[in-house]
Amino acid sequence: MKPGNNDHTFLFVPARWAGKGMLSIIGGPSEPITLEIIASQGGTGTITVHMELDFSQTKREGGVETIYTLSPNGKDSFELVQNHSKLGRLEGHAVLTKRTIILTFQNKDGTYAGFEAAEKIDENHYHLRGALSLNGMPSSVLEAAVRRLGSRN
Repeated sequence: MKPGNNDHTFLFVPARWAGKGMLSIIGGPSEPITLEIIASQGGTGTITVHMELDFSQTKREGGVETIYTLSPNGKDSFELVQNHSKLGRLEGHAVLTKRTIILTFQNKDGTYAGFEAAEKIDENHYHLRGALSLNGMPSSVLEAAVRRLGSRN
């Protein structure tokens, strides 16, 4: 999928990505996280992105697994479905700008909603920011730097 405004490598080019960052719980602790992301394209025109977020150096068990299915919607946008290991199915929409991929999503009854932004640093590096709300109240904020594995820098 290459919409008109899309020269993004993150999500749109089959690749493995890795990153580190922080997850901050509103009114609670901030925790270091590691991310592992695999993006692949199917013959159907959809893109599947498998993301695992690991809570490192904490007493929590496990992490969060999210599988995104991205479907072209237009020149500079796409629809998405997230199957989130903790929150279930979330649906949303994304818009592409020259430097940023902006995703918004929510579950069926609107209890959980959020956004993510992936800012392009260069073709091998992105800066991710996101927030999740529960019943309209902010619940967590994520910030991480990711790099494409196999890149020279």
